[in-house]
Amino acid sequence: MHIENLNINGLDMVNIPCDEKILLDLGLDAVAAKKVVTETVTAHKWSSIRKLRDACMVSTDWTQMLDSPLNNKQKDEFAAYRKILRDIPQTFDNPDDVVWPAKPEL
Repeated sequence: MHIENLNINGLDMVNIPCDEKILLDLGLDAVAAKKVVTETVTAHKWSSIRKLRDACMVSTDWTQMLDSPLNNKQKDEFAAYRKILRDIPQTFDNPDDVVWPAKPEL
């Protein structure tokens, strides 16, 4: 995992390994280095969660189509599931706390 862009002591740096020791060696103090690493790791986790969420959404798109073979109850169950998926980033403050909904069974 890398830090895409970071300004350290007036120098713009790109693609820096996300490692506290390296950041310390580059001139960040310990508190700032820890903060940058924590924020980068958190952003990476949210990105992974969004990718998985998006894949779950795509895999169930067909359930909401007008010509879907599902009955109204099943469509409603999938609609509720998809809403929970869509709301994950707004529902959870911490990516480590995300609870994935159970996909409705057919």
